[in-house]
Amino acid sequence: KLRSWSATKGPCAARPWHCPPGRNRPCRPRLAPNLDGIATAVAIGRTCSTVRRAGIEVTFSTATIADNSRRQGTTRPDAARGRGRWTVFALGGLIVAVAAAARLSHIDKPFWLDELHTSWSTSGDFGQVADRAGQGNQPPLYFWLLWLLSGGSGGSEWLLRLPSLAAGVLLLPTVIWFSWRMSGSWGGGLVAATLLAIEPLHINFAQEARVYALLELAALLHVVCFVGTTRDARWPRRLVLVLLTVLLFYLHYTALLVLTGEIAWYVVARRWKLPSDSAAAESLQRYCDA
Repeated sequence: KLRSWSATKGPCAARPWHCPPGRNRPCRPRLAPNLDGIATAVAIGRTCSTVRRAGIEVTFSTATIADNSRRQGTTRPDAARGRGRWTVFALGGLIVAVAAAARLSHIDKPFWLDELHTSWSTSGDFGQVADRAGQGNQPPLYFWLLWLLSGGSGGSEWLLRLPSLAAGVLLLPTVIWFSWRMSGSWGGGLVAATLLAIEPLHINFAQEARVYALLELAALLHVVCFVGTTRDARWPRRLVLVLLTVLLFYLHYTALLVLTGEIAWYVVARRWKLPSDSAAAESLQRYCDA
């Protein structure tokens, strides 16, 4: 294109690759505004000094503008992806903040009947905790935790409810992350966290000195580890899964329902002889979504 323009329209038309005597001004054509990339590099920045000088400039301009075009093509999607990620973080933080505010309200209200059992079980000697918890048909692990937190004094309403409050708030970002891992959609996680943030039963669990908020968080972590084990069954994952299973059992006996659902899925998957680990993971995703 440069050779054709210089031979027909440029000031070097008579001598295409030699400048007229006394002319040092570069030959610059008028460009259409939509030219870019290599076409722009070939069309601009030309001099009429020598063939070699022109060739050097063409090579330099082409490499420079092509590199700039390549950078723009790679940085713009990254920038958009970064802005989208920060938007997700901002919305997730807002949801968690609203949920924490909702759970902090009335957290110092007086104990009700079951919470009085918790306060009684965590007061006195450490050796009495398991027996007192068993009188309420409860495993002792949660009460041991509260005994360590209160120093065996029973504790106030705020202090005994603090583990439930922390577990209830931490459950929301865990739901967002796990929903993204399972579906690949941050929007699904934000919707799930929003529904959980305003769910009355979960708000009550996070405001009382009982084990249920902590049990929900531990159960979700167990499902996360179970999903990871079906995809990669190396011994560290299996060890964590066993430890979480023991944790669930000693938090509350109803956690056996979670284990029953996971075992049922595993038996059905083996019965159907799923062809690959990826197919098993997809079936597990459908089970967890349900």
